[in-house]
Amino acid sequence: MRNQPRPPRRTPGIYAGDAPEAELEEVLRRAFLPTDFMTLNLNTLLLEIDGRRVLLEAGAGTTMGPNGRLFDNLRATGVSPEDIDLVVISHTHPDHVGNLRSTDGGRAFPRATTMAPSADWAFFVEGEPDLSYMPVPEEFRRRFAANIKQSVEPVAQGIELYEAGAEILPGLTTIAASGHTPGMATFLVHSGGDQLLLTADLAYHPLVNIDRLWRPGPDRDQEAAATTRQRIFDQAAADRMLVLGFHYPFPGLGRILRTDTGYSWVPAGWQF
Repeated sequence: MRNQPRPPRRTPGIYAGDAPEAELEEVLRRAFLPTDFMTLNLNTLLLEIDGRRVLLEAGAGTTMGPNGRLFDNLRATGVSPEDIDLVVISHTHPDHVGNLRSTDGGRAFPRATTMAPSADWAFFVEGEPDLSYMPVPEEFRRRFAANIKQSVEPVAQGIELYEAGAEILPGLTTIAASGHTPGMATFLVHSGGDQLLLTADLAYHPLVNIDRLWRPGPDRDQEAAATTRQRIFDQAAADRMLVLGFHYPFPGLGRILRTDTGYSWVPAGWQF
């Protein structure tokens, strides 16, 4: 189940912080993409595990603009918010937790248990996070921090915290991926010999963060994030895993190949 909101348009350089400006523009032009903004999808995933409906990532809600097709898409598959048993968040940025809060300020998924990484919860929710590392205006940073706290407030009392690397359910394992945030996790869904890796915010767009290894500006710890990216991309390439990127162009699915100079993204076609 993938959510395709209309995300805010941001300058591409934010997501390729160390890219030479002229080279970035040329890469975007050759891919027939705009050079003055970058559109990002928000691809959530709905699983059924042992009779439980599990939502990986909640999406942005209205925290980052007029987004939000998640609930319409759930209804189109015959699933209501009341049917969700578990919501697992990779990290607590607004575009991953915004839909935890309903429009009336209550729990958007009234029956669901919500799980979030403990290090992120401590940094973004329990504390007053220093977001000076983010390459955005100060007003955006203040709104960003406030949106996190507001989004998770309805679920805070019953939140279940996990350590990245833990198994959530049989067939759903988290992989430690700190760097973008203190506690970010990626997800490995596995059944028999099949594997699906959800990369959360390891990369924003394959063109600038996989085909080119430019570093995303929103990474809190640039060096740690780069090390994490290489470790997980190497694993995905070696095991020929199917990969789902949270922000990649719909349907967000593909595979990562190892090349002489880094990596290459091979998108999977949409199967009707």
